[in-house]
Amino acid sequence: MKSTKVKEEKLRLNTLTSQAYKYDPRIVMEEEKLKIEREKEKQALIELKKKEKLEEEKKLLDYKRQQEENQKKQQENLAREKEELIKNIINLGESLSITLTKDDIFNIQLNAKLENMRNLINEDSKFVTKEEKIKSYKMLTNQYFGIKYNDNIAMEASMMWKKEEVIALQKASKKFPVGTKNRWEKIGDIVSTKPQNQIIQMCHYLTTNPSIKMDEDIVYKTFFSILSLLILLIY
Repeated sequence: MKSTKVKEEKLRLNTLTSQAYKYDPRIVMEEEKLKIEREKEKQALIELKKKEKLEEEKKLLDYKRQQEENQKKQQENLAREKEELIKNIINLGESLSITLTKDDIFNIQLNAKLENMRNLINEDSKFVTKEEKIKSYKMLTNQYFGIKYNDNIAMEASMMWKKEEVIALQKASKKFPVGTKNRWEKIGDIVSTKPQNQIIQMCHYLTTNPSIKMDEDIVYKTFFSILSLLILLIY
């Protein structure tokens, strides 16, 4: 009986409390005030996130803009360096008394790779005598820019092998096989139109390419196939 009355009393108090929160103007005002404050806090949080997002986007935009500016400056610096290196290479040729035609200068400008030009200038600084500098300059400008010099043309002509010379070399190589004393001097007596270094190179080429047939077209192809190797070895 007592327990039932306690429950009824608790229920009555809960009902009064509920009605007070529902109808008491002071509590209603307080609840409304808290609701407004919570809404303000919610809006403030939304605004804060918007602000943080805008700041992050601005930072990213500034970073991209800075990267673009840096890249542009880098490209401008490389362009200036490229232009300066072209001038230096042309001036270096003039200082070595090497005549460069308009076509030569155009080829330098057309094929101007920074790494190659830097290497050319760097290689020049390694040599002391003018002869060494000229030799290095001609070799590298030929390699990097395709510039031809009269001495290169003369050298190419001197390395041309005629059909008769190649046949004579083949016969001499068989007559004086590997192991023969003074072999190259003896072969050179037979192939007297060519210096010993070219005889050795052509003999090596023929040995490593036994299927070559001696007709006019093949002879010229043979010449051009070994020409680059010979140029590198001679220089």
